[in-house]
Amino acid sequence: MLLIFHGAVGLSQQTNAIPAVAGTNAGLAATPGILAEAQWRLGLDRGRYPTMEVYLSNHTGQRVEWGKVLLNGEEVRGMTNNVVWSQYYPLETAESGPGRAILLQINLATPPSNVQRVEVQTRDGRNVQVEFQPLNDPRATITGATFSMDFRKMYVTYRLNDQDDGHDRSVQQVLVQGKELISVSQIFDEKQETNPGRQGLIVVNLPTPVSQGDMLHVRLQFATGVVVQNLFRAWNRIFIHDFGVPEKNAKLRQELGLDLELPVRPIPLDPSCNDLHAGCDGHSARAILEMRRKWYVEGDKRLSFPPLCTSTSGSTHYSIYGQCADALELNPYCLGWHTTPRFPDIEEKRLQMGVEASRPRPCYWIPETFCYGERMLEADELRCLMYAILGVGVKGIHYFIHGGLPGLKGYGKSPPLLAGVKKIGSSSFRVGENA
Repeated sequence: MLLIFHGAVGLSQQTNAIPAVAGTNAGLAATPGILAEAQWRLGLDRGRYPTMEVYLSNHTGQRVEWGKVLLNGEEVRGMTNNVVWSQYYPLETAESGPGRAILLQINLATPPSNVQRVEVQTRDGRNVQVEFQPLNDPRATITGATFSMDFRKMYVTYRLNDQDDGHDRSVQQVLVQGKELISVSQIFDEKQETNPGRQGLIVVNLPTPVSQGDMLHVRLQFATGVVVQNLFRAWNRIFIHDFGVPEKNAKLRQELGLDLELPVRPIPLDPSCNDLHAGCDGHSARAILEMRRKWYVEGDKRLSFPPLCTSTSGSTHYSIYGQCADALELNPYCLGWHTTPRFPDIEEKRLQMGVEASRPRPCYWIPETFCYGERMLEADELRCLMYAILGVGVKGIHYFIHGGLPGLKGYGKSPPLLAGVKKIGSSSFRVGENA
């Protein structure tokens, strides 16, 4: 969930803008051509792990290198002063070009009850400041984004959470990479037209097609003046992969209906277990942030993500790690780790939480296609789960595991489940625009 506050620094004020706060270099005059806007992202549990988002748009015509960050006058460094993690996404460099943006994220352990002041400094000594008001109910949320097969159309879903007062609440402006796009179609869910939680969809015709993994900044402004925005990597598909079948084994991958090339890149770290052993939620964040950044600098266009395992601590790890990388992946394993016979309901609920925590970035699923004892997931259960998790917005299936491991039976040893995996691999749901 997102809560928006808007502040302009160095450009004309935007609707509902927070006045610029003078910094060491005289505020507005010191930061010409920089637009800074503050936006809250709420954690799944309103009382824990919200994220402060500062969108820094570059209108200077030159590259801008961002550096030190101060929160209420104190430098943000690691897990100190209520901060769990922070990063510039994707990098600390804002490229030249009208409105090219980067995102500063600061994840907090607990939501503050008073106004928070964030100061962001450039490498050459300039600075901007924005204020975050205390948390309140979000007025708008970007809930998803996907693309046509040729990447010429972008589909953006959103949710308006305030009560309809009879005024126009349509999307009035769409900015992509800082440029206003005119060719936009808008669709509403009429059943919720007058209620909080109204769903909406815009279809944007892109003047230039993008490609898988491109970084995009999307900003929507509504007729009410509400602004919501996000920074994410382009994604237009539902992938199917198996941890134990290497890409070079093309024959087996074809038999199983797997993608021949993996379009994502798992971060080789189990943050849930690591945090549990360390006795500290958020302990793994620094390593995840460093790995994501390293791969991005190297030019890897595959989406990176941390996998959250069964030891996930309630909604805590979803809220901490949902926005650390380009995507999120979950392996709830509710068959083997829960005693209830209605394990598919728990599995679906966990995936729904993961999708909410990562949106509009993708969330992926690791099915429990293995067992330690006799009870193996049945083919119909897998298919039922697959449709359920796709229904809540999951964008990829990452099987564990075909060949098995010592003491662990993989689905390759279960003819009924193996047949079910192959059937899913040939299903029509893999059409790109259904993603």
